Amino acid sequence: MPFRMGSCYDGSCMGIDELSGETIWQVKISYGTILSATPAFHDDRLYFADLENEFYALSADDGKDIWSTPGTQSGSPGIADGIVFYGERFDSYKARVNALDCQDGSVVWFYETSG
Repeated sequence: MPFRMGSCYDGSCMGIDELSGETIWQVKISYGTILSATPAFHDDRLYFADLENEFYALSADDGKDIWSTPGTQSGSPGIADGIVFYGERFDSYKARVNALDCQDGSVVWFYETSG
């Protein structure tokens, strides 16, 4: 089933049926915020961040929150070996790559850059 993130500046995430195009579920993540990038889809979960400093894992079946943790996102996340990777940019001189456990969102490792 393909998914589309809300792009109407309303902070919504939707699950859309791949055959009919019908909305199966719609979840309001936060009011008035923009979701920052295309989500990663893996093992029936969606991973993404909003621009209000929160990174999420949602069930792809019904949109329910599995876990969330503070974190902004620059670009779409990637997933390998049970770890979700995403980049954060704090300012023009500092950024970080985060690696979180896909199951519970705990930090596996992170790497900070400085300029």
